[in-house]
Amino acid sequence: MDEQSFVTLGFDEKWFHHLWIGANNEAFLEGISHLTKLNTLGRKLSEQLKLYTRKKGEGYEQGKGDFHGTYKARKDWLNHTIFICRNQYNKTRNEIFNEVVKWCVDWQNEWLETFNPYNPTELKEMSKDLKTPLWEQFNKDQPEQKETALSEKVKKHFGFFNRNCPRKHKQILNDIDFEKLIGWTIWYFENDLKVPEISDPIKVVNTNKTYIQLAFKYLFKELHKSSPYPKTLFELYQCAFNQYSKDRRRNFEAVQNNDEVKKLMLIEY
Repeated sequence: MDEQSFVTLGFDEKWFHHLWIGANNEAFLEGISHLTKLNTLGRKLSEQLKLYTRKKGEGYEQGKGDFHGTYKARKDWLNHTIFICRNQYNKTRNEIFNEVVKWCVDWQNEWLETFNPYNPTELKEMSKDLKTPLWEQFNKDQPEQKETALSEKVKKHFGFFNRNCPRKHKQILNDIDFEKLIGWTIWYFENDLKVPEISDPIKVVNTNKTYIQLAFKYLFKELHKSSPYPKTLFELYQCAFNQYSKDRRRNFEAVQNNDEVKKLMLIEY
């Protein structure tokens, strides 16, 4: 399978494809590298662990299947995540990767070390100082992540990037790239219009360049109606997309209005 075919696979398929390890390591690390809130990080990690475990455990969490498979899947995922995040922390010194390691170690101590891997009802002897196993929390419905007014607007107006281009009839961004763009954009507006560090820009875009340029400009005006476009808006556009990294700012600023883009972005005009 070529690289582009792999990139366009759905998320579930990647987990079970023979190429998933390297590509998903990279996507996983990039996806969490810009997180700044520990509760958001915890929800993200829980979602990833639950997704992987649900498949490998063959439905145990739905009241059937193999508990030992579930136990082993969690153990494997936690060990692997500790390994890649510890390496990434040593390379980047980004504290978020250290927090991932601590989260996974807590999971190991509070869940793996308290259950008999062959019997879900049999607890190992627990230290009096050990907190309640996370197993109980994990099987409860996870609370929905609360959206901020900013994240809701970004996802609303940039949502069209995850749909088909009306001209090219292809999904504009694959699911992973779409999530990356949303994360970078929210971070940009949350951090006083500073460009986040982007080590893996988006490489494939299935729409016209002017649609991308106008989307950034229209979104900015939705959030800062009376402010002029800052230089960093263009820099965010440049850094986010590999093929636009050499673009000139004057061309970005000169792009003409297009009501079709406003319609795609669900902007009233």
